[in-house]
Amino acid sequence: METKITVKFERDGKIFYTIRSRYVFNAIMMDKGVCLEFLRLVFPELQIRDIEINAEQTMENHLGKRGIRLDIYIEEKGASRVIDMEMQVSDDTAELPKRTRYYSSTIDGWLLKGKENYDKLCDSIVLFICPFDPFKRGQKIYTFEHMCKEEPSLTLQDGQQVRFLNTVGVRGSISAELQAVFDYITSDDGETEDRFAKKLKEMVAEINADKERMGVVMTFEQEVNRINSVWKDKLDEKEALLEQNAALLEQNAITLEQNAISLEQKDSQLHAQAQLIEDLQKQIEALKKG
Repeated sequence: METKITVKFERDGKIFYTIRSRYVFNAIMMDKGVCLEFLRLVFPELQIRDIEINAEQTMENHLGKRGIRLDIYIEEKGASRVIDMEMQVSDDTAELPKRTRYYSSTIDGWLLKGKENYDKLCDSIVLFICPFDPFKRGQKIYTFEHMCKEEPSLTLQDGQQVRFLNTVGVRGSISAELQAVFDYITSDDGETEDRFAKKLKEMVAEINADKERMGVVMTFEQEVNRINSVWKDKLDEKEALLEQNAALLEQNAITLEQNAISLEQKDSQLHAQAQLIEDLQKQIEALKKG
């Protein structure tokens, strides 16, 4: 069953938004220094030097299909790589695998200009931060890349990666600094001695203390709730319509079945009448010969 990870709680009679709030998370990660340090903790192997950040990046599909809106879209300077970073606050993971597939493919289509060769396509990473275990295996980090089923050591090397951070994970080795960040993301507003996690906590507190920004947060939340409500109403209408159509189809099927039985009965009657006529004709022929 789907549940919502708490993004706010009450403190001293006021609403306090945690780092799990999409707006708060985006606001924090728009700070270049903070975002860069976070990425370096998550991807120490990439040696990321410099980045450009875009929040709420919209990528329209030019074929008229569904577009996407990314939480934090990052272009790495000096490297042919982009990173999409998402805070996932619902533990309904049924759609996550295909969602990552669609995000990756849409990013690819958006990046590659017309008639450009495929080798111009840069590497891409889709990163989901989850305050829950999306795969129930206990790993702190789940990294997915395309590999050969017959030869597991052979990777496709297509430059595409999907990574999930499970902030409640218990398996796998990560740095103490990243673990402190995981612990802070998981907690409502927990104490921490780590420098970077403490900085995140201070930034969250600053955002919550800013009345103007809190007004934006609440408006943002209301708009999200309104959009979700509209979509729910539309889905409910579609489900009701589908139920009506299903009932109509069922009734039509019953009617067709009844008509088929009626036709079968009439066909049987006609067959009996034809047999009777044939018998009468035989009797008449017999009388004529007699």
